[in-house]
Amino acid sequence: MRQPHDNDLIQDSRLDVTVLPGGRDTKQLSWVPGDSANERPQTIEEIWRRSHQLGSAAGRQVWVEKCVAGRVGLRRVVKEIKITPLDRSGDMSYRQELYAMAKFSQPKYMHCFVKSLGWFETAGHLHLAMEYMPHGDLQKWLVGPFPETEAAKITSQVVDGLDFMHSSGFAHRDIKPANILVVSPAPKWWVKIADFGISKRIEETSALHTMGIGTSGYMAPEIMGMYHPDDDDDDQDLRYDQKVDIWAMGELVFRMMTAKPSFADTRQLRKYVVKGGAFPVELLEQAGASNGCRDFILRAMAPLARQRMASSEAKEHSWVEASRDVTVDNPVFSSAYWCAREYVWCAGTAGK
Repeated sequence: MRQPHDNDLIQDSRLDVTVLPGGRDTKQLSWVPGDSANERPQTIEEIWRRSHQLGSAAGRQVWVEKCVAGRVGLRRVVKEIKITPLDRSGDMSYRQELYAMAKFSQPKYMHCFVKSLGWFETAGHLHLAMEYMPHGDLQKWLVGPFPETEAAKITSQVVDGLDFMHSSGFAHRDIKPANILVVSPAPKWWVKIADFGISKRIEETSALHTMGIGTSGYMAPEIMGMYHPDDDDDDQDLRYDQKVDIWAMGELVFRMMTAKPSFADTRQLRKYVVKGGAFPVELLEQAGASNGCRDFILRAMAPLARQRMASSEAKEHSWVEASRDVTVDNPVFSSAYWCAREYVWCAGTAGK
């Protein structure tokens, strides 16, 4: 059951936007800080213009927009989703995404998730504005094996985000390099989880049922209807839970270490899950993966979902713990950084 405050959070993040003639520009009213800490924020009028397209898939187009009037030079990313009259009628199919984006854009989560800047509607489309990441996604950087120290650092940050989601009752269901955006690249990696398009909140029951959802190569076997023989009969009724994110996390680590998928095709995956075949540890050994790294992957990609680590366990795994470097130089822990980023409500310093 949806909580009453869900609608409030969604509506509070709605932007005051008008589409200008031609459809390329939008006019937006935004709050900006005064010249001093004692001056009340002011409303200004901004014009945002589409710059270039980042991608397009399944009725969703992603654009980079640039502010050409108001706070000139700021950039943001806008995802444009085609919607139908049915979507507008009540239980909107995109409501879950709006709620997840708004919830995980709160200050305590902002170091783990791409920040939502709000949303607005036009005729036939929903537009989701979010902070711009000039360094792109992790897929862009995954051109060869990562040094293990860097893979562990990235893993620790993604696991932190997953633990926030899972403890709040959400499953992401599409963890993959393209949905891990890069704030700072090597060697001081800082990444954030993006795209809540197929995220789901688990309510009242403890399982999800939509099969075949996610990205090939990162989908847990149970999403594809594959079950280990030791699963109880009651468990084999096309159900799964948040452990699908842990499997995908394990696959992500495997690819960072080897630059290869763990299973070349579904036949090999089925042999591992259903027939009790061996996990391809030899690829990790060839890549020089430490015992801790291999243990993390094996515990994340156990064929039985109930035997996989929970996000809280993954967060405390010794391999992950050893990678954490909390220092005053890290921008995540800079109070000045957070004050500035939270106050400037449209793309932050990264878009300048």
